[in-house]
Amino acid sequence: MTRAAIKRGTEAEIARLRNTQQNLHEALRMLFRLLEIYSPVWYDKRFHDQAKAALKSVDGSREIR
Repeated sequence: MTRAAIKRGTEAEIARLRNTQQNLHEALRMLFRLLEIYSPVWYDKRFHDQAKAALKSVDGSREIR
């Protein structure tokens, strides 16, 4: 296998992983919004804070509402 082929394979794998990561981040954001909207009985401040921290670690400096 040539270096160029290895590089293309690596770049393709990185693109696939970035796409997967983006999909997972969007799912986490969606779940957070649903929890905030519907606020199930068990969803107390502790869970809110934990979910918000997880989302902040994913989104970085983006404002979380």
